[in-house]
Amino acid sequence: MKATSMPVNQPLLKHGSRDPKNVRGPVCLWQTLMQSQGFYNGRVDGFFGSRTTAATRYFQMTHLDENGEPLDVDGKVGPKTWWAGQNPSGEKQRSHIKPATPQGLSADRRKVLAISQKKHAEGTREIPDGSNWGDGVTEILEGVGPNPWCCFFVWWVWKQAFGKWLWDKRHGHVQTAWRVARAQGMAFPKEKYTPVPGDFFVMLYKNKYGNYTGSGHIGFVLSVSPDGQSFNTVEGNAGNRVKVGIRKLSQSSLVGFINPYGDDGETIDFERKVLDAESTAADSTR
Repeated sequence: MKATSMPVNQPLLKHGSRDPKNVRGPVCLWQTLMQSQGFYNGRVDGFFGSRTTAATRYFQMTHLDENGEPLDVDGKVGPKTWWAGQNPSGEKQRSHIKPATPQGLSADRRKVLAISQKKHAEGTREIPDGSNWGDGVTEILEGVGPNPWCCFFVWWVWKQAFGKWLWDKRHGHVQTAWRVARAQGMAFPKEKYTPVPGDFFVMLYKNKYGNYTGSGHIGFVLSVSPDGQSFNTVEGNAGNRVKVGIRKLSQSSLVGFINPYGDDGETIDFERKVLDAESTAADSTR
């Protein structure tokens, strides 16, 4: 679905922002954009409340700014988020990174990365745009129907690789998956763990009280930089498609990683490199 056109200069929107009475202003416009992209299912009422804030955070977790950088996940609509709202999919949200699996990984990790990259190579995306459905997305959401699908994508890949759901249950909610992984001893805060290709990265947002909210995003770690401060990803429902991207450890909404393989990931001597749009093997080390 094509985004609604809007003036270049839009005001900063945040929790509590409100359009003038009986006027469809910038809050209504933003709610309409989020609704058209499948992030917001509330009323277009001109009030930037908790549901609009949550939709904005989830949108920010899964989209890039005009410089190709991940958006800050703060629930506020500034210039970069306004731009992304106007350019939520298609060419302007593509990273143009050619994926490559690092050497030195176990067979299980290679299998997961191969399947996730195949869905990327197939160009899996939402049709129509913003529908959380269509094309290869329908296969991922079989039996569920249209839904935000980043977590469903991870679990679908796992079942394709190993013939059963991870932990014998299909998960579609990131916060729940993180909680279950912690109970299994498979979740690691980013401050205490260096990611390994094949791990799941997890993004959650904390409210002002320090509690995680329901908004979240998840995907696969594809490659890790030599210093461990950035990593490539394969993630579903990013720019409404399966996308290969790059993220930084410093992102405030990145809480940690899930290692479900039963190995000591940090002892694996894998090839370390970060992939970008210009090179498929920048700064490669082993």
